[in-house]
Amino acid sequence: MASGAPPSDGAHERWCRALLPVVEARNRTPYTVDGAGFEAVLAALALAQRRLECELGDLGAAADPGAARREAALAAQLRDRDSVIVASQTKYVKMEQENEALRGEAAALQEQLDRARDAAAAESARMASENERLTETAVQGKQREAHLVNENTALEQKCKEALEKVKALEALELHLLATPVTPPHTAASPPDGPPAGGPRGAAAAPQVAVPAALRQGQRNCHRHGIASLDTAACGGLFATGSADGLVKLWGVDDLALVEVLQQGDGSGVERVRFSPAGDRLAACTQQGSVLVWSVARGQQRLAATLKVANKQAIVGLCFDAAGSLFTVGKDRFIRRWDLAKGAPTNTVSEWAPPTDLAATGHLVASAHAGRDGASKLLFWDSRTVARGQTVNEVEHGAPITSVSFSADGGKLLSSSLDGVLKVHDVRYIGSKHQFNELATVRLPADAALLPSSQARLSPDARLIAVGASTDSSLGAVHVYDTRGKLRAALQTEGGHQGGVPGVAWAADGSCLLSAGVDNAVLAWKA
Repeated sequence: MASGAPPSDGAHERWCRALLPVVEARNRTPYTVDGAGFEAVLAALALAQRRLECELGDLGAAADPGAARREAALAAQLRDRDSVIVASQTKYVKMEQENEALRGEAAALQEQLDRARDAAAAESARMASENERLTETAVQGKQREAHLVNENTALEQKCKEALEKVKALEALELHLLATPVTPPHTAASPPDGPPAGGPRGAAAAPQVAVPAALRQGQRNCHRHGIASLDTAACGGLFATGSADGLVKLWGVDDLALVEVLQQGDGSGVERVRFSPAGDRLAACTQQGSVLVWSVARGQQRLAATLKVANKQAIVGLCFDAAGSLFTVGKDRFIRRWDLAKGAPTNTVSEWAPPTDLAATGHLVASAHAGRDGASKLLFWDSRTVARGQTVNEVEHGAPITSVSFSADGGKLLSSSLDGVLKVHDVRYIGSKHQFNELATVRLPADAALLPSSQARLSPDARLIAVGASTDSSLGAVHVYDTRGKLRAALQTEGGHQGGVPGVAWAADGSCLLSAGVDNAVLAWKA
């Protein structure tokens, strides 16, 4: 509007009515949170307010009282608009402060994120480096492991070779110490090397003829069945032991009774054995007693009485080349005895109950029957048996009833409850080849061995003798050669009535003796 005289009253009123919507429209102008836009809106409003105030001032002079009221109302509206503007400014400042705080938090979070990314990158790099190092270490470890495996294999091979050499040396020492003089070679002893045992300076045994007929017999030798029989290497004697608790000496030539050796505890006799020189006789009992007699020069006397504290049965005994006495009992102990003190000097506990024991030179063989029916032959050096270290061991099968060595010590004969006899070459029992089975003999289907049955090799180690019971209730003595061929079945009307647990050859091979559960001793000749 141009400056000049104020309008008339009617015109002034119309002018104010026209101006009010303009001001209201200006005051209702929207604004944004953008700082520059908001400041521009405020400046425009302030300018419009000043213009209105000037115009109102100009109009006030000529206005009527109604116009003053309207002006006052308009001023009140303007003040309300000012209050809204102030509140908006306050809200804007608060929002700016909140935005600033949010921008600070965002900056802090961004900084933390950047640090986390840097740390993750560093950790990833470290882990990659560590993984590379571990991979290299693993490769080196595998290479080292392969190298150690190769070294271990080579060391095991060297240990095996050393062990074989040690065994060979031990076997050679055993052979040399046991038999310093090698007997001449015969058809039964091929020139393969020295035997593992045998009597010192033994000569070649004469060839033994196959027994074919009954020479004579001695009936009612004991009150109860005969359990064991053994012949002396010299002096023409043999001994019998029985369940009646008696041990008796007999002459081989005429089967005449020489002496009754009363044993002390009255229990049954399990085994009788002569020493290699034939000057001592030992018997073991079911009550854990061992009695040793001197039988040299025709004079018999009790030399020692040995007792096992637990009183369990002694089932096997033997003398080694040095004259030491060994026993095995149901308590699973192998004992070496000091005859002078009457006490064991060494004891070794074994894995299963033993059934028999034999020795030649310094080589001792023990038979053991396990609970599952499996059996083993264990071989010991009699000088080191206390260490519990065997020279060798061999699986056998069914429970073993007896073991015995040949006179020259080169062969071992074993018998088992399944009717199987085995001849073993034991000349190099501790060497690399260790053990050689020379022959296996099976008894006829109608023949059975007793748990105490004994099998024996002839003095020349060519023949095998064993007693058995038959389906006809008659006792039989079977003679085989070492190739397993049956050479004689000694069973006559005048023979044994029942099982034959004991057999033994005369030292000169002149006859074969058999002892049965019928209390009879029979002599068989060629």
